[in-house]
Amino acid sequence: MDELTAAERLARDVVQAVAADELPLFDENVSAARRTGVGGSSGDDVLGIGIEATAVLTPMIIALAKVAVGAAWTMVSPAFAKKAAGPVARLRAVVRKVPLVRWLIPAEKDPGELPQLNPEQLEGIRELVEGRALALGTPVAKAALLAEAVTGRLAVAQP
Repeated sequence: MDELTAAERLARDVVQAVAADELPLFDENVSAARRTGVGGSSGDDVLGIGIEATAVLTPMIIALAKVAVGAAWTMVSPAFAKKAAGPVARLRAVVRKVPLVRWLIPAEKDPGELPQLNPEQLEGIRELVEGRALALGTPVAKAALLAEAVTGRLAVAQP
């Protein structure tokens, strides 16, 4: 597999912390996320005996990590949101400013590293990630746990 992006590395660390039993399928889920452009498996991967071969939390954690890293870069560098050239990227940047829509649209391309964030930015990312998890149908308690895990890992990654 290609080198992991910052969001994928973040997701791997969170999976290791909250769902270590899913680590053997992490690379497969990253590959699926790259193919589909979302969190990972489509959910229809089944072994020949009818048992799902996909991880339960990993695809969601990958999606949430992408949201967190995209939001982090957008917070520290407004130019990052406009980095991609063309009218579609500009429209995307405008639409992402609408509060109910901004976390539904995936973040721009991951630059491969994490920015330095202050506590207020980390709290904003936590709220954004929790909202995204809730929008994906995650129960409230689990959404809060995942948001804390993703944000906590971002905080630990700070230089």
